[in-house]
Amino acid sequence: MKRQLLKKIANPYYGESKNAIPFEHKGRLIIERKGGHEKLEDETLISSALEGNDDAFRMLHERYFTQVFRYAYSQTSDFHRAEELTQDIFVKVARNLPRFKRKSSFRTWLFSIGYHAAIDERRKWKRKQNRAFFEERPFGFEDSIFPSAEDEMMQLHLRQDVSAGLEKLPFHYRTVLHLRFLEELSIAETAKVMSKTPAAVKALQRRAMNLMKDVMGKEEDPDEA
Repeated sequence: MKRQLLKKIANPYYGESKNAIPFEHKGRLIIERKGGHEKLEDETLISSALEGNDDAFRMLHERYFTQVFRYAYSQTSDFHRAEELTQDIFVKVARNLPRFKRKSSFRTWLFSIGYHAAIDERRKWKRKQNRAFFEERPFGFEDSIFPSAEDEMMQLHLRQDVSAGLEKLPFHYRTVLHLRFLEELSIAETAKVMSKTPAAVKALQRRAMNLMKDVMGKEEDPDEA
């Protein structure tokens, strides 16, 4: 089941074409609709997914896809990298679901995996950029630096004033502000995601907010010396 499930998750459109999902739980057929009337708790879906029910994991995938992609984009500022990172996060979630000890909410655990996956992706991307710098290429650049019209339109819709400011912050500052204010995680939940103490998160958030104010202020007054 796990291998088949991982192959399904590798499909970028996995679970997105369904408006209603039939789901059998404790011998009763349940229809979960997007924005529907009956919604299963994460705990129920996790238990069923661990028993081999692919539909249960698809529901979790659909429930959290937008949040995870939004987080991935905030860490990469690139649509295609965010797509790949989102896919990687859900693959890791599927692989590690049996290890979920339920000491925190599934959402907190999910973002913890996403946080570490983003760090790994950032390291790999930097190594790739370093290798590319020393490779000989015709005219000294690649075609990929010219985004398609579709990419530009997608990025235009995703970018907002706040996210533009976040992009200019260091990784940990960007992460703490995203988790706290965009995903609305508590101090305790953010601490678990980032493997820090609540006090450290508060201090990091305070420094990030101060830097964010400086960044936004410079954007508002570009001519100010």
